[in-house]
Amino acid sequence: MAAQAETLTRIHILQEVYQQDYHSDIADRVLDKLIALEHDKAQRELLEYQEVLRSFEERHQMPSVLFFERFRRGELGDDADFFEWSAIYDICRSVQERLAKLILSDVASSIEVTAERALDNRGYFRARISLANGDFLEVSEYFLAGPNGCATIEYRHQWMDSAKTQLIRRWDNARHFPELANFPHHIHVASEIKVIPGAVMSIIELIDLLEEELLE
Repeated sequence: MAAQAETLTRIHILQEVYQQDYHSDIADRVLDKLIALEHDKAQRELLEYQEVLRSFEERHQMPSVLFFERFRRGELGDDADFFEWSAIYDICRSVQERLAKLILSDVASSIEVTAERALDNRGYFRARISLANGDFLEVSEYFLAGPNGCATIEYRHQWMDSAKTQLIRRWDNARHFPELANFPHHIHVASEIKVIPGAVMSIIELIDLLEEELLE
């Protein structure tokens, strides 16, 4: 977690420098390559987990969707296989739900998925979105499978103007403002220095909120 926090800090610094009209062709090429590599890796991992789901289905002669409903109702016992199957299915389903939410929402005019990943009982999804009003949105979310479904663990959603120079809002739970109510959840409003208390914000909840603000 410490290493991840340091990486996020570096990313925030790079973002601030770019917002001040800094430009480097070398940095741009490196970033594009890293994003492409991560996306390819995430796609491979998701396909591997879908293969694992198929192997469970063949072994137990049951589609995953039916298994999951029966397992959640307590009809199948407590075989270790079932707990693993349930966690992997729940994570894969949650990744796909987030993508489907973006695709079906009228608030998103175009979507670039940069990472979607399922890892045992954890999932990750990241995307860049052009909004219907021309603004730019970047979303990222880690979530964890549990007995009551997937829970959002870490998130960072940044809404900017079409030029990507003016912050409109950013929702995240980086542990930066311990004095705020509902720490660590907070929202940056129009700048890095204006910060208000927030709440857990999944990608699905964020798109619901933006639909209310931009489409109604």
